[in-house]
Amino acid sequence: TTVTRDDGVFRFADVAPGRVRLGARRLGYAPAARDVDVGGRGDTAWVELRLVAAALVLDRVVVTTPAGERAAGGVA
Repeated sequence: TTVTRDDGVFRFADVAPGRVRLGARRLGYAPAARDVDVGGRGDTAWVELRLVAAALVLDRVVVTTPAGERAAGGVA
């Protein structure tokens, strides 16, 4: 796990050589993932992941109150 810098660049240290799956996600965007071939120790690999804005679909929320009470704004 890592976090991007302000300019969007991120770095993982000490990743074993071989193929790895790199994924990124952020609230309000569709997740993105790519397979990356990691070279030998100390090598640098540049990978670009573009996150595309996506509508967030939430489950409905049901609010109940005791009989006779009314919610703010007059909505029952």
